[in-house]
Amino acid sequence: MDKKIFVLDLPNKMGQEVEDLFQIKDFQERNNKDGQIYLEIVLSDVSGSQIARIFDNVENLRQRIEKGKVHRV
Repeated sequence: MDKKIFVLDLPNKMGQEVEDLFQIKDFQERNNKDGQIYLEIVLSDVSGSQIARIFDNVENLRQRIEKGKVHRV
């Protein structure tokens, strides 16, 4: 698979669904103002790093994400 979306492109994709391979440099569980859990992840590739937030399917994803590994996001 050829990489089509880079971290550098993500600010232009805000609010859109994206799918590509990124390294998960770090992730943390956070609570929003309503107490709901979400994931804050640091995505990385050759173009840089960017913080992203995941609000859906948090329980399932939290168990599958590994720091330092490449994941399809």
